[in-house]
Amino acid sequence: MNYKRAKQILEGTGNVTVLYSGESIWIENIDPKTNTALITTFDEEIIVPIRELNEH
Repeated sequence: MNYKRAKQILEGTGNVTVLYSGESIWIENIDPKTNTALITTFDEEIIVPIRELNEH
């Protein structure tokens, strides 16, 4: 995924399924300087490169 799409999903009102390593996640925040996202999985919050997120 790219930064622009991640931002659209984060700011949007719809429900978009996003995967990280095959697991559904929620995008909590994105950082344009580092091109990373703070995501929540079912059991933790982690920071990952946006390019590793996939829209399903």
